[in-house]
Amino acid sequence: MGEDAAHSDKSQGSELRPEKPASPSPAPSSTPSPSLHLGSTEEAARDQVNAVTVLTLLDKLVKMMDVVQENQHKMEQRQISLEGSVKGIQNDLTKLSKYQASTGSTVSKLLDKSRKVSAHTRAVRERLERQCAQVKRLESNHAQLLRRNHFKVLIFQEEHEIPASVFAKEPVSSPNEGKEEVADENKSLEETLHTVDLSSEDELAHGEEALEDSAEESLGESRAEKIKRSSLRKVDSIKKAFSRQNIEKQMNKVGSLEHVSTRL
Repeated sequence: MGEDAAHSDKSQGSELRPEKPASPSPAPSSTPSPSLHLGSTEEAARDQVNAVTVLTLLDKLVKMMDVVQENQHKMEQRQISLEGSVKGIQNDLTKLSKYQASTGSTVSKLLDKSRKVSAHTRAVRERLERQCAQVKRLESNHAQLLRRNHFKVLIFQEEHEIPASVFAKEPVSSPNEGKEEVADENKSLEETLHTVDLSSEDELAHGEEALEDSAEESLGESRAEKIKRSSLRKVDSIKKAFSRQNIEKQMNKVGSLEHVSTRL
């Protein structure tokens, strides 16, 4: 390329050379004059100087063209590298858009799952509250049943009798009977005391001894009778407690409690 440009520049320089004007000198004579010889030498020197300047200019132009071509080549390479980097950036952007879409879908799924979990937790809380209320009701019912079935503990208390409220259908002896018996015993003691005669001191002393003996005997008999009566009452109460009807009632109550607990 550079050589072609140099040849074209040389040809242009040769074409641009000024042509020698026709001198208006008269027809040449057989012997040339010295003035004509000097003018031709000056013109030849000028032509040589012009040719040298043209060549130098052409060389500079060639060098400049080479530099421009190199710069263009470098720019092309840079442009190619920039195109590659731009393509890489575009690919990265497409990947980022895809990742963003996937993350958006996952976030939406997580939100849906969190909503479902919150709904499940609310349902579980409601169920637990209901179960707590049912458990409280069961506890209250159990406490009432324990109060009703408290006679099981009272059976083994020898000093106290079973209350009459435990047995609803069967008649129970009233507590006034014991009071009447004690009153009858006191009346008998008073009658024995009033029947004694107070004739003399000896008789009085004997009477007092007799009264003391009779009182002791009556007290012993009354105590024995009380023990017998209390033991008979305890036996009757135990028989009533362990009767078939009461056992069936208690079994039915226990079965109802177990049925309610299994429902919960």
